[in-house]
Amino acid sequence: MGKVFKKKQSVDAAVEAKRALKRKADEEHKQEEEAEEEISEQSVDSEEVVDQHDIEDEDEDFDDEELEDEDNDDEEEDDDDDDDDDDNEGEENEEEDDDDDDGDEERKEFSDFDIEAFPLEEKDKEGLIDMLTQIFLRTNIDCNSIVDEMIRISPFGNVLGPAEEETVEDTANLVFSVVTCLDLDFRKVPADFAKSIYEFVMDKANLKAVTEVRTALTELGKERFGFLINERLLDFPTQAVRQCFDSLKIDLAGMQKPFDKVLYIHKIRYVDGEKGKVPSVPAAKKKKLGKAAKKRLAADVLASSRLVFDCPEDEDLYNLKEGSVTFFDYPVFGDVETGSKFHIIEKDGEKLKPFRRAVIMDKKRFNAFINHVAKTSY
Repeated sequence: MGKVFKKKQSVDAAVEAKRALKRKADEEHKQEEEAEEEISEQSVDSEEVVDQHDIEDEDEDFDDEELEDEDNDDEEEDDDDDDDDDDNEGEENEEEDDDDDDGDEERKEFSDFDIEAFPLEEKDKEGLIDMLTQIFLRTNIDCNSIVDEMIRISPFGNVLGPAEEETVEDTANLVFSVVTCLDLDFRKVPADFAKSIYEFVMDKANLKAVTEVRTALTELGKERFGFLINERLLDFPTQAVRQCFDSLKIDLAGMQKPFDKVLYIHKIRYVDGEKGKVPSVPAAKKKKLGKAAKKRLAADVLASSRLVFDCPEDEDLYNLKEGSVTFFDYPVFGDVETGSKFHIIEKDGEKLKPFRRAVIMDKKRFNAFINHVAKTSY
């Protein structure tokens, strides 16, 4: 694992980093295809040799086979049927393990090269937009403008990418993760994206959040608030999380005026089919419930279901004692294409449905969260 860049380092000195993996991956893919073709040819030759030996063995043993008892022949046929059943069961088990193997393979791929943190720059743009699309799924939010602002305030914030020795020239930078914080006080920030992010969250809250959360969001629009961005590729190793947050901690300490509140959207999953201990409500009574009561009931059902955090540091946010936090959850599996790893996945026989959690932190909880992650190894 490469070292996180020092804040005194020139941004220009980091420009040449993070370019090798794509070309390296293409070369490895080509080598794998050539190797597969060679193995396939060898397999065909081997099968021909095996078939010839089988024919010779059958000729030599023909007389002996005629003397075998018919009952023994029946037993052999039964054994063959059992073997076929075992083979089929093995194939089914292999298919069930495919999803878990995919995650292990991705983690292994990331561990094959050194990773470093760098200031955001123009060549990170494509990768940063990909990161933001994990937050804003199928929306009209201008991610391009958000990324422009993220790059403009650099070296505030950081991205993770391949270390300098892993890079090549004239390619777009590979971005594995990004940690930064934007000013979303749309009363003073002229950029349209500031208000569009706030309105996006308000629209989700009006559909899914209880009254207390909607009130908190309304008050948020009257304050100077920031937008924490902490995104990384799925199954990306967590070893560098501490260093990235420690770097952000230094950035935040240099701000002349801290944020009053901070908005944060992160990935979670709920175990499908778990209803928890929430008492059931008769259908006739459900029809009489108002919108607020229905939202409260839905929130209670989610709160009683088992929750899985995509990023381990996010779980720690809710175990801290300092300050206060308000949040609501909304489903996104309808916004993700079936088959995507961000859609419903199955793990250990359980289906995990993807949600997003929109969090409002006051100043104390935000600082406590940054400080905690900056000194915690994951």
